[in-house]
Formats: sequence, C-alpha cells, structure tokens
Amino acid sequence: MKLTKFQIEDDKIFQGFSDGSTWNGWSNPYYTLEVAKEVLDYYQNQSCEESKSQWMNWKLEVDKTFMGIDLYYFGGGYIWSEVTKEELERIELINKVIENCKKDDEYLRDIVNEYFQELETTCRGLDGIKETLEEREN
Repeated sequence: MKLTKFQIEDDKIFQGFSDGSTWNGWSNPYYTLEVAKEVLDYYQNQSCEESKSQWMNWKLEVDKTFMGIDLYYFGGGYIWSEVTKEELERIELINKVIENCKKDDEYLRDIVNEYFQELETTCRGLDGIKETLEEREN
C-alpha cells in the first residue's frame, strides 16, 4: 500500500491509499474513515441527481487494515485516477494564476495576451478561442 491522491476526472482530489490494483484500468482507492466520509459528503451533495443517486446508499465497511488503519474501498465501478506529483504541481500553479488574475486585471491581460501569442503559432491559431466564445454567447 502506498499513500497517494485520487480524483474522478477533474473533480476534487482526495488523499488515500493504493494497493496498485485497478478496475477496468481505473485506480482502486482506499480511504480512511475520515476521508471516506468526506468523499461521500462531496458526491452525495453534488448537483447532478443521476450521479448523486449512485452514492446515496453507500455502506461504509472496512475492507483492509494497513498499519493498524482501517481502510474503505471506493473502486470497482468508478473512474478514479491516481494524481501524480506533476499533476498536483500543475493544478497548484493553475490555482495560483487564477487567484492572481482575480486580484489584478493587468496580470490577467498579460496572461491572456501571452496565451493568444502562443496559440497564433499553432495550426489552428485563434479558431478554438473564437469557437468557444461563440458557444458561450449562444
């Protein structure tokens, strides 16, 4: 077992344990009781009713004990991915940039300008940005 972090798609990240096993290629996380309750609270209170209903009758049962810690299995049917150190660093960097952009319009303009300059060097140029803006306006 190793201590690691997991998330479903780009959702909230939870710290848990991995035994290296997978279900259909997806990670099988194990959580302490405290984190297991946090996972259930998060997913039982989401806005998507269809997804929310999958979590409503979850039974918390100890599946493994590791170094005296009871662990609860949350794999087998969910698309959990292990979050790598690089991904965590990227997420933290994105969040820092967002916080700075919220505080400083000039910084936001500089970031967007650099992004546009970078996009202009790609084969699609600014087409993707234009499409996204059109979708948001409709």
